[in-house]
Amino acid sequence: MSSFLTPKKSFNFPERSEQVRGCWSPIYIEPMVGSGERICIGVAVVSGSSSLTVPVTALNRLECVYGKDVDSLMYASKLAIEALQSSLKGNGALEAWVPPFDGIYLGRVREGAGSSLEDIARVGITLCASLAEKIGESDEELARSGEGLSSARLEQLIKESVVAIKPGLGSAFDFRRQLKPDARPAIIGFVGQRIAANFGLLVPGYLSRHVENAKAKLWDLAQLQDDLTREALLAHTINRFEMLIHRVKDDSPEYTLRQIRNVHEAVVELEGEADKKSIRCRALTSPDEIAKVILDAEAA
Repeated sequence: MSSFLTPKKSFNFPERSEQVRGCWSPIYIEPMVGSGERICIGVAVVSGSSSLTVPVTALNRLECVYGKDVDSLMYASKLAIEALQSSLKGNGALEAWVPPFDGIYLGRVREGAGSSLEDIARVGITLCASLAEKIGESDEELARSGEGLSSARLEQLIKESVVAIKPGLGSAFDFRRQLKPDARPAIIGFVGQRIAANFGLLVPGYLSRHVENAKAKLWDLAQLQDDLTREALLAHTINRFEMLIHRVKDDSPEYTLRQIRNVHEAVVELEGEADKKSIRCRALTSPDEIAKVILDAEAA
């Protein structure tokens, strides 16, 4: 009998990776006050004196149900989230929060643990916000008209970061390349003395459209590279052709693990396409990081 017993000290259990413990709660809104129908609009996490409030970013998808009234719903949700953030900074207690108007409710407060507050919030959103999970299943949906503005905003932020350090590089952005008078001009994000680069965006919810846009920009960049390599029409010193992708961070709490995984897969796909064209593809997580690539290349 004793041969089956092992001293307790011989067990070598791995340490738990959870470093943060706290309380979290979903925040709900009733589109029709008093109806009992509630939609999760965010998750709040409190751990000691630290707190985090993460909104559900997909509320605009409810337009198919509520029509133009979705704007009012989103505005009310924004106000509620901001009020909760303010309250948590003041006293740090979820239960002490009083919603700013009718139709906003705090869900059951639960205990959670993870590697960070963001990690706990991500679990909360996955458990309580079916709409957030739905985004991960609808990556094949075409982007709405506002999607293009996100890409334009990204390029503007990159340009602002570069010009703040090297004002003379401002004219190198939005390079128009038109081979024939009646042909569609290809716009290259940046064409400088050392590097030609196009910019892409990878965001869950519009992922397939973003990937297709990035592939089109890769093709434009590859055509420019071929022309400069094959034809001695332009004297140039460009030695780098890069596709610079802005992707969401792995710890972005408003997205599920599945959505983050889909972004990783999209990056690998684009890297494979870029390799076929002898173009470097890099995925970075901020406009400043992309700007630094350009600045470093031009300074070389």
